[in-house]
Amino acid sequence: MHRSVAVLVSLNLTVSFLSHSYAAQEPDLDTVLSRASEYVQSYARELGMVIAREEYVQRMPVASVASLPSAPGIEGNIRAPMRLESHERQMVSDYMMVRLPSEGDHWIGFRAVVEVDGRPIPDRVERLQELFEGTEEEAVERWRKLSRESARYNIGAVNRNTNVPTFALLVLGGSNPDSFEFARMSDDRVEGLDVWVVSYQEVAAPTLITGLQGEDVFIHGRLWIDPEDGRVVRTEVQTGGPDRALRSNVTVRYRPNTELGMWVPLDMKERYEVGDTEIEAVAKYSNFQRFNVNVSVDTSVTK
Repeated sequence: MHRSVAVLVSLNLTVSFLSHSYAAQEPDLDTVLSRASEYVQSYARELGMVIAREEYVQRMPVASVASLPSAPGIEGNIRAPMRLESHERQMVSDYMMVRLPSEGDHWIGFRAVVEVDGRPIPDRVERLQELFEGTEEEAVERWRKLSRESARYNIGAVNRNTNVPTFALLVLGGSNPDSFEFARMSDDRVEGLDVWVVSYQEVAAPTLITGLQGEDVFIHGRLWIDPEDGRVVRTEVQTGGPDRALRSNVTVRYRPNTELGMWVPLDMKERYEVGDTEIEAVAKYSNFQRFNVNVSVDTSVTK
């Protein structure tokens, strides 16, 4: 009897020891954030240059006043009450992620719209070829110009050109890490991985987003991070709050891509609230291809 009790006590002590050992091995938040920052930097190096097909749908309600036929003896039309209809914009784009060696191996993501509501954009292939001519500085300026041009196809009264899926990764790969405060919120499971849900809050200027008048726009949100290697599998970017005229939420999911050997954006969901108006959008990504700009490539999008 005494021997059995001793065995049970020994087993309990072993289980307790293993439990404490596992807890001691769990990384702290600073370690996970450091791994995530290294992941974003290596992401740029491994990425090189990638192009993908983006299918983008934006919707917003639009007030419409219906006119009824004139009634006998009454001049003009009788107007029906206001009603809301949905205005929709469909775009197909080349979404490109480009590594910039001259900028410390940082990279930028931008879209080149090639089709709007079923209508192709003229001279699309020629414009894409021009993006890779000249010096890198000249190319970067062309990319930024193209990004601003593509933003004009967005619907609604919200001017935006940061609605690209990789934007949130700048939170971890920025040059000023003191601009953000982080906190571990909870645990989650994504694509078979046990991940941490980490919140962030931008607290110092200059901010990643600048308003139309040059004002700083502070962002906050969440990052889903694999604590073992810093892999980022989901991101969320929010602006504004209950007391703000403009509020936005952009969430991006990533998934493994076997051909590239890395995780790439799967989809991006957006919501913008301006007063009583709400704009919603969904972008889906496919056909990822890595290429070298020094060789001739076919960048056409096929349906």
